[in-house]
Amino acid sequence: MMNITDRDPRLGDPRRGDLGVLCRALLAMRTAEEMARLLRDLCTRSEVDELSRRMTTAALLDTGLPYREIAERTGMSTTTIGRVNEWLKHGMGGYRLALERMEPAGLTGITGLAGGEGP
Repeated sequence: MMNITDRDPRLGDPRRGDLGVLCRALLAMRTAEEMARLLRDLCTRSEVDELSRRMTTAALLDTGLPYREIAERTGMSTTTIGRVNEWLKHGMGGYRLALERMEPAGLTGITGLAGGEGP
């Protein structure tokens, strides 16, 4: 497996420095509630909303839904949906890994998505 810094050296080493601190903090959360609390402390409300909608967009793209329908369901622009799709297919593998780990546990919550609500 390729090291993340081999593909994007600007990101830095996820084991050291500020990025390492962030990665360890995220990994230390044990529940969705704890993660939501940390994300809200780290990010503005709009940043949390944007991150949430991007992950939902990746999950919807993975189901094969057309861009227009994803845009209607998430409020994302088709340009942003295209960017998410590009990273989903050709990025660092983070979206794919998250989706693969979420799906067996039924954690994507895609079925009842309208208005951002899960099942």
